[in-house]
Amino acid sequence: MDNRITHFRHSTLDTRHSSIIHRRCVALALALLALAPACLTGCRSHPGHNSSFPLSFDEAKQHCRQMQDGPKRLERPLVVLGGWLDPFIVASHLVDQFKSVTGDDRIIGVSFAFCGTFEECRRYLMKRVVEAFGDGDGHWTEPVDVVAFSMGGLVARLAAAPPDESAESSRRLRIVRLFTISTPHQGARLAGLPTFNRHQIDMRAGSGFLERLDTSLEDAEYDLFTYVRLGDSIVGEANAAPEGRTAWWVSKRPMDRGHGGAYRDPRILADIARILRGEDRYTTEPPAELPEEKGTKARRGKRRSYGATKGSGSDCFLVREVNEVTRNSARGRSQQKPCNRLLRIRSRHPFVAPSLSPYDAATVASGRCSRCGSFSSEGYATRP
Repeated sequence: MDNRITHFRHSTLDTRHSSIIHRRCVALALALLALAPACLTGCRSHPGHNSSFPLSFDEAKQHCRQMQDGPKRLERPLVVLGGWLDPFIVASHLVDQFKSVTGDDRIIGVSFAFCGTFEECRRYLMKRVVEAFGDGDGHWTEPVDVVAFSMGGLVARLAAAPPDESAESSRRLRIVRLFTISTPHQGARLAGLPTFNRHQIDMRAGSGFLERLDTSLEDAEYDLFTYVRLGDSIVGEANAAPEGRTAWWVSKRPMDRGHGGAYRDPRILADIARILRGEDRYTTEPPAELPEEKGTKARRGKRRSYGATKGSGSDCFLVREVNEVTRNSARGRSQQKPCNRLLRIRSRHPFVAPSLSPYDAATVASGRCSRCGSFSSEGYATRP
């Protein structure tokens, strides 16, 4: 009898143990299935060799260690700028990296986490530079090199541009070389989301702020070096360089972030460090074409400008779409669909500024494209 009870207990324990193992195996299999799409996406984001940036991830790390073993002093002071809402994490990391390869203390980091507008960012940057390196000649600061991540690149360009009439000071930032990492020179892809944040509104493609920067770039005296990592869903790889240019790109590693991890990428940092140290760079001219834009330049051009060419009138994509909504409303179709659709247009493309009520389509056709200056030509829609 005792043997039977003992056998029963052992068999029960074995059954429970097997059940636990089975459940764990099933959970592991489900977890692997869940991770498979992300892994495949990461593999797809690795396009292969970049002929204008022939440096692998491991080679870059090795070269960075070699530069740390033999630091070289900077030719001039270096200013490092963080991105949007950066609480000095990005700026401090970059300052440490460049100090380690140069052995130079003339490096400052600037964060703009508590600045509400680009003008506030500009004033704060000028204050920090003057405090660290002197007044300059009154009109310009002392010459500096700048390394900027994301929004910081736009702040640097603004500080180097001629100030507008509302600026408190006419002093400008004298930049010799500007290195930008994932900076939305042509606007950020996600900046079109609805917001009241002034920074985000100004970083929308085609904004007046970006047009002002592009105008001043034509007379800029500094050398501009732009970098980006593929898979940047926040800014967009094609937006990381000014109009007509392409950024030097590197592929992102599987399971890594395209935008958020770019400032830590050793390939980008190694190339910038070599230039700052006065050594031969790894990148070559001209930058290689972005992988996803090969054979799709026409589509890229439409997406970048949203079809809005100054003075193009009816060729404006935004006005055409507003007209389509108006026609649907005038034909007596459901009011809910055109209203919601126009709201989506409005959130994606901030240059359409219709006086729209979500529940009233009577003013749908009053939309105006501030980029091309065109009005909708279909007249006002009326409620059926």
